[in-house]
Amino acid sequence: MPTVRHLKVCGAIALTLLAVGLGLVFTSAAQPRATLQLGWVDQSVHYLPFYLANERFFAEEGLDVQVSPFQSGAQAQAALVGGSLDVVVTMLETAISAVQAGHAVRIFYLSRVGVGVSWFGRPDVTTWSDLRGRTVGISSLGSSTDSLTRLVLRQRGLTPGTDVNLVQLGGAGTRLAALRAARVDAAILVPPFTYAAQRLGLPRLGTQQAEIGELWPQVVFSARERVLAERTDALRGLLRAYVRGVRQARTDREASIEQLMTWTKYSRADAEAVWAEGFPTFTEPGDPPAGPMALFWQVMAMAGETKEPLPETRFLDRRLIDTFSAWSPPP
Repeated sequence: MPTVRHLKVCGAIALTLLAVGLGLVFTSAAQPRATLQLGWVDQSVHYLPFYLANERFFAEEGLDVQVSPFQSGAQAQAALVGGSLDVVVTMLETAISAVQAGHAVRIFYLSRVGVGVSWFGRPDVTTWSDLRGRTVGISSLGSSTDSLTRLVLRQRGLTPGTDVNLVQLGGAGTRLAALRAARVDAAILVPPFTYAAQRLGLPRLGTQQAEIGELWPQVVFSARERVLAERTDALRGLLRAYVRGVRQARTDREASIEQLMTWTKYSRADAEAVWAEGFPTFTEPGDPPAGPMALFWQVMAMAGETKEPLPETRFLDRRLIDTFSAWSPPP
């Protein structure tokens, strides 16, 4: 038969366990996940680290990331400026355009430096000169597809808007479909749609590597200045989850291919090719490299988008980049 002392000890243990249990419940209730509204353009290999992070890294970093896809970077940036998004992941050109327009937004991370775009023509368009008096499909005005196409056309002696008309079509899949249907005479494409164009036997007019340069600063994260100042912890968690996704993308080929197939609906062959071509181009520290940035400003000037490089302080918030070693997940 238990003694009074035994009963007291058992009661104390029970109360302790109950208190611990209640403490865990209260702690969980007191620390809900931080919600971040994230916008990006379509689905592509650009977001592979996010696809992987969505499986568990966001939750482990205490985040509830709600994604909104857009048809163009301009639409996503407009939503950011309007306050319905916290973070936008777009091409560098799109983010710079928002800054130049006077909006209180800043880039705070560069996620990818690489190349991959190509220009394809209809079967009867085999050279750049064949485009005189014809049309080229781009995603939208002010996008990277716009500025890069304008630059290449000028380098080839063609004046955009006079010798060649640029047609806004949205995503690369839509551009390829328009090219196949002869709605445009050429289009700028990215993998895996470049692979599809090759399989169709469409002539490739040029590549970014040959026409512009080996490396190009592509994908950036941007946010409103107020979000950068007031939600630093949440943004740090987002970047930690992203970096963990980058590392998994590099080491786990099968998981990466499965996520690409799920999110983008690529075929397995295309997902494998995109993974092999794309994963080496992801960066971790997020610091825009000097060489590719110099090329970027040169291209922007030649395309007529800007007269001179913007001061870094006008478009880049370095707080998270400069503290990478402090917040980055361990190797």
